[in-house]
Amino acid sequence: MTGTLTHRQEAATAHVQLVYPHFLLCLSHCSDKFWKKIFLDLAHGKPPHGVFFSRQTYLNCKFRGRMFSVNIVERDARDLFEDVVNLLRNRAGVMPVSDRVAASGHDAGSAVSLRDNWSEIRKKTVRTQLFELFVLDSQREHGLSWEQAVRFLSLIQLYLVCKIITTKDVTYRGGRITSVDGISLFRGGFRFDRPFEGAVVDDVDAKKKEPSSGRTVADLWKKGALLPVGKRSSAV
Repeated sequence: MTGTLTHRQEAATAHVQLVYPHFLLCLSHCSDKFWKKIFLDLAHGKPPHGVFFSRQTYLNCKFRGRMFSVNIVERDARDLFEDVVNLLRNRAGVMPVSDRVAASGHDAGSAVSLRDNWSEIRKKTVRTQLFELFVLDSQREHGLSWEQAVRFLSLIQLYLVCKIITTKDVTYRGGRITSVDGISLFRGGFRFDRPFEGAVVDDVDAKKKEPSSGRTVADLWKKGALLPVGKRSSAV
C-alpha cells in the first residue's frame, strides 16, 4: 500500500492546517488504514488520546509515571514511522482492534475462544474487544466504510447501555460474535431493527421540566442529543 491519499481523504483534510508535514512522509510505510489515519491526524496536529506534542519537536506520552518521547524532526521517514508506532502501540496502547484482541490473548485456542456460550464471558473488557472485532469483521464482510464502522460501534455501545441489546441476543461461536439479534447487515450498510421505546433516560438539557419522569431514548434520538457521530438515523 502506498502513501497516496484517496479523494475522500484529500477532501476531509483540505480544510485542516498542515502542522507536522514530516508525518506525511511516513504514509508510504503504513500497512493498513488504521495507521494511515493516525499519521494523517498527527500531520494535522491531532494526536491520539493521552499523547501530546511539545516544542513542535517531540511526540510524548506518559506510561506508568514515566514520560516517553520521540523526536519527530529531521528524521528518516521509516525510522520515524517505526519509533512513533512503537510509542503509540507499547506506551499509549494505540493499535488496531485486531492487534488489541490478539495482545489480550484472545486467539484461536485460548480459554476464551473455546467458550461458545456468550454468558460465560464475564470480563467487560473482553466483551468490549469482541464487539470491536465483530464490527471489524462486519466492515470487511459487508464493505462498510471507516466512518460507518465507527458509527456502527457507537450505536452498538448505545444499545448495550440502554439494554435494548442483551446477552441473549448475541450469537457467539469459535471465539467470534457471528450475529446479533436485532441488527441487520447488508452490503454497504447496517440497520438496527429495534426501537428505543423500552429505555427511559433523564433529559438533562430540557429547559423546563415536564410532568413525565423522563424522555425516552427515542425522543432524545430524534433531537440528536444521543447521536455519537452526527447523522440522525440508526440505519446507514
